[in-house]
Amino acid sequence: MKLKTRPLSACLRSIESAEGRERLAAHLKSLPYPHYEPAPGSSGLLVKIEANGKRTTGRFVNRKSLASLEPGLIPRKRDVRWKMGS
Repeated sequence: MKLKTRPLSACLRSIESAEGRERLAAHLKSLPYPHYEPAPGSSGLLVKIEANGKRTTGRFVNRKSLASLEPGLIPRKRDVRWKMGS
């Protein structure tokens, strides 16, 4: 299979274009699960998407992925007891 190569300068110019965003989205979807995306309307929260499609809203605290106790609740560090992925 022959790969299509492009100069680095052309790739950098396309970053902020629709083509660049589509290329990034395709690359991110090709990575192994879990995937993460920003939680809509919730500053600082992420949505963890597992391979089976399960979606969990939470955040990272001290580089550990933690889930909210209730949907829509922004947890304080002392309120979070359940570590995602366990």
